[in-house]
Amino acid sequence: MSNASIRHGAIALAMLMSGPALAHSTGWHAALHDAAGAQMGSIHAGEMPAGGVHLLIELTDMKPGVRAIHIHETGDCSAEGFVSAGAHMPAATDGPEQASHASHQHDHGAHGGAAGDLPNLHVPETGTLTVEYFVPGLSPAMLSDENGASVIIHAGADDYSGVAERQGGAREVCGVFEPH
Repeated sequence: MSNASIRHGAIALAMLMSGPALAHSTGWHAALHDAAGAQMGSIHAGEMPAGGVHLLIELTDMKPGVRAIHIHETGDCSAEGFVSAGAHMPAATDGPEQASHASHQHDHGAHGGAAGDLPNLHVPETGTLTVEYFVPGLSPAMLSDENGASVIIHAGADDYSGVAERQGGAREVCGVFEPH
């Protein structure tokens, strides 16, 4: 069994075991829009009692296929191609330096990369998908710092290699996390 399979299984088990604990004391919401401004769904994020963040992702009218999804370090979707969202949310570290997405040296994200790295979405032919993730390496402070945070859904899949050119391609959908 691969390390990625073990990690995904552990994440799924953690999500199942935390069922009753999913009542969030602190929460955020991001309305997801494409470049034309059409609403494509939403994401609700909440602080987990034992640490980490629970994400509830609800998509509508998405193109079917496997899509990369990442939490980005800046809460801004205003620029063309959503480049204003910045890079993937890095892993939190104890020192002043933060781990880069490309290094994949830390096991903080949902699949072993940076805190903002999430498992690919598998959008069915209907274009509608609801999925939950528990992200232990993501903290409420990371979503609500002075730069904010956003979520990007890419045109293609992330191959989890850490190579920038293979992390999902064009940024097609973006949303800014706002407290609720």
